Amino acid sequence: MTITTFGLLAGLLLQAAAAGAGTGFDLGGLDPGKMTMRGHYDGVKTTASYTVTRERCDGKPCIHAVWDSEVKKIDMWLWPDARPIRTRYEKPREKTVVMIEYTPQGAVYRYTHKGETTTTRVRVPDLIETLSVDVIFFGFPFRNPKEIEFRGLDADSDDGEDYGFEVELDGVETLTIGGEKIKAYRLELDVTGVVGLFAPTFHFWYSFDPPHRYLKYAGPDEEFVITDGCLQVRDATP
Repeated sequence: MTITTFGLLAGLLLQAAAAGAGTGFDLGGLDPGKMTMRGHYDGVKTTASYTVTRERCDGKPCIHAVWDSEVKKIDMWLWPDARPIRTRYEKPREKTVVMIEYTPQGAVYRYTHKGETTTTRVRVPDLIETLSVDVIFFGFPFRNPKEIEFRGLDADSDDGEDYGFEVELDGVETLTIGGEKIKAYRLELDVTGVVGLFAPTFHFWYSFDPPHRYLKYAGPDEEFVITDGCLQVRDATP
């Protein structure tokens, strides 16, 4: 096992700037539930399920979200204000497992590939779990939309490199899903900074009328649309 450390100075500066700052997301109205989505990932057609349950972490209420497909499985635990607790991310075909333990000051990122593990201590405070942004975006202030910036880790890297992100309301449109026309918010997620000049854009759709349901996701190499079940958030945001 090898251990590397990076971002100390940047982490200290960010910690000072971000002290006391909230995430901007509120998952207090998120209902437990399960949905099925159909789409493709890296050219592979697949069906995936998304399950959200309410649990207790360290004696306090928390959210457990699970994305499960033949290509990848993601287990994520979050606080109701969208701060991450821990994540397990597995890609069986690539024989890769990522374990992330979060703290207010950063994270411990363990990357295992074919039995070899590398541990990286990330010193960047107030991270958001990028693998669960579609769940986190349930807490977007739909009725009073604003651009929200955050930092998150690249869970497909071997060292958990961190990037800046921003999400904003990109418009309202009507989707046709299963023969039903649904008015929906379209959120846009972008990478910020110099890297963002070359990074792709991601879109997420949630029903316009409350309770807001998760409907669709589209990225550069994957797209999923709801086929059954429901994940939704009661309209509790100001």
